[in-house]
Amino acid sequence: LLHYKRSIGEKHRLIAEVYVDFGRMYYEKKSLRKALDYYLHALNLAQEILPDTHPEMGVFHMCLAMVYADMGKHN
Repeated sequence: LLHYKRSIGEKHRLIAEVYVDFGRMYYEKKSLRKALDYYLHALNLAQEILPDTHPEMGVFHMCLAMVYADMGKHN
């Protein structure tokens, strides 16, 4: 992550994807709170740099939905 931040800057789509990868790792380990933190960070960054209609925005929302569903927060 530090390498990417130094190379391409902190506000880049690839940085958001790295946060998703970290979130996925924690999700697979059933560390849902930690996964949620990374997914939210990814979404917040993506919202700053991508338009709402960008196809990747769906990925960020889907990751959050999976965590919320596993946490029992269906609303």
